[in-house]
Amino acid sequence: MTEPAEDGAPQPTGRAARQQRQLEQGLAAVAAFRDREGHLHIRQRDTVTLDGAEYKVGLWLKNLRKRWDILPPEHLRAVTEAGITRHPQPAAELTATPGT
Repeated sequence: MTEPAEDGAPQPTGRAARQQRQLEQGLAAVAAFRDREGHLHIRQRDTVTLDGAEYKVGLWLKNLRKRWDILPPEHLRAVTEAGITRHPQPAAELTATPGT
């Protein structure tokens, strides 16, 4: 269900609004992790602090990947633009230097 916003565009309510908030929070956590660590090799137990609260970014990412096939197209577009892939890259690929 959606309700029109002041600018006329429908805004999600209920479940859709909750899913949108969770996506935005998850993407913010991924960005915070990338800023802190310099990469996106996120393990399931990894956390970041957002707005003073600990966020389980690794668990969120694991759950996102489990639901990859049923993500709405706009959510899929947002996560791929953030550099998230369906399958995590092995750490060795991220840290290997050319010629070694």
